[in-house]
Amino acid sequence: MTNLVESLRKLKSAWREGDLKAVLKLADSLPTDLSGVQKLRLKAALKTEDWAVVSDAALHLVSEEPGLVLTAAKTLLRKDKASDAALLLLQLKEHTPERHEVAEQTATVLLKSGALASQKGDARKAAELWCLGAKLSPENVALKRKLSEALAAAVQRAKSLTTVRGLDAYVDAWETVLSIDPENIAAAKRLVVVAEQKSNASRAFALWARLLNMEPANKAIPLRLTKAAVQAGDEAKALVRLHVAGLDGSDDNAVKVLRRRVIAKIKQDLIDDDPAAAAEKFNALAKAQTSEEDIGRLPASIVVRLTRKLRDARKAGDDTTASYLANLLLQIDESNALALSTAARLSLQSRRFEDAAKLYERLLAKKPDFPKAAQLLERAKAHIQLAHIAKVVSASSRSAA
Repeated sequence: MTNLVESLRKLKSAWREGDLKAVLKLADSLPTDLSGVQKLRLKAALKTEDWAVVSDAALHLVSEEPGLVLTAAKTLLRKDKASDAALLLLQLKEHTPERHEVAEQTATVLLKSGALASQKGDARKAAELWCLGAKLSPENVALKRKLSEALAAAVQRAKSLTTVRGLDAYVDAWETVLSIDPENIAAAKRLVVVAEQKSNASRAFALWARLLNMEPANKAIPLRLTKAAVQAGDEAKALVRLHVAGLDGSDDNAVKVLRRRVIAKIKQDLIDDDPAAAAEKFNALAKAQTSEEDIGRLPASIVVRLTRKLRDARKAGDDTTASYLANLLLQIDESNALALSTAARLSLQSRRFEDAAKLYERLLAKKPDFPKAAQLLERAKAHIQLAHIAKVVSASSRSAA
C-alpha cells in the first residue's frame, strides 16, 4: 500500500508542477484500472501530442469519463488519426447527438482514406478503413456500396488463386475477404486448412473458434477445435469457447480431453509453485460443467498457495501483484477474508469508493469483527455521499447558468 500511496503522491505533484514527462512515466508504472491516474495520463498525452498514449488512456476511461473520451476522439480526428478516433467512438455506449456528429465526420474521413488506399493498390487497407467507417455509420450508403464492391472484388481475386501458385498471396486474399465479411464461412475454412498445413496451431485454433460461432451445429468442429487447442497449448481457452457455444455440458470426447488436460496443467502449475497460473486455468475450468469428483481438492490447494503469495506481496508492498492475486482468489473463494480486505483497501486508496464499500460489506458479512473494516466502510460511504452532493451542486450551477 505504501508504494501505491507514494506513487500517487508523486504523480499529483508532477501534474501540479507541469512535468508532463514525469506524469506519463509515473502513470505507466501504476495499475491501469485507476481512473484518476488514467485521466491525468490522458490529459498529459493530449498536451504532449502522444497520440498512442491518448488512445490507450482514453480506452480505460470509456465508462467513467465518456466526455473526456469524446474530446480525445475529436482531437485524434483533427490530427488525421481517424482510425484511432473511430475505435474510441465505438466504445462509447451512450450515443449522444455530439457523439453521433463526430462519428459521422469520422466515417466520412474513413471513406475518403479508404478511397486513397484503393487508388494506391492497397485493397486490404481500403477495406479495413471502410469496415471501420461502416461500424460507425451503418446507414452510410456510400460506405455500404464501397464495401459491397470491395467484397465482390476480394472474393473474385481469392477464387482465382491457388495454394500451389502462391501460398502467401492465397492467404492474403482470403484474409482480406474475412476482414470485410467476418462471417464468411468459405474464407474461414480455406484459411484454417492452410493454418493446419503450416502447423500454425494458434491461428488454426482462432479460426476453428470462429467457425464454431458460425456453425454451432457442426459436430466436427469441436473435435478440430480441441486438436488445435492442444497443439497450441490453449486448452483452457477452448473450454471457454465451448462454454460460450453451450457445448461444455456435453460428454463428448472433445470436452473430456480438454478437461483432463486442463486439470493436468493445473496440477503441474501447483508443483511449479505458480498458483496464479493454476487459478487462471481453474477459472476457465469452473465455467465448464466439471464434476467435483474430477476437480477434487484443486480449489483448496490453489487457495492455500494463492493466499501465501498474496501475503508475500502485501508484505513486500507490491500493490499491483496483490491486487491481481486478490482478484484471482475471489473468483475461486468469494468470501476469502484476506482477498476481500486487500481488494477493499486498494479500491479505497485509489478512490474507487463504490467498489470499496461493496467489498467491505462482503468482508463484514463474512467477518463482522474484522479490524477497522467497519470504520473504513463508513469512510467509503462518506466519500460516495460527498461525490453525490458535488454532482447535485454542479448540475444546479449549470441549470442556473
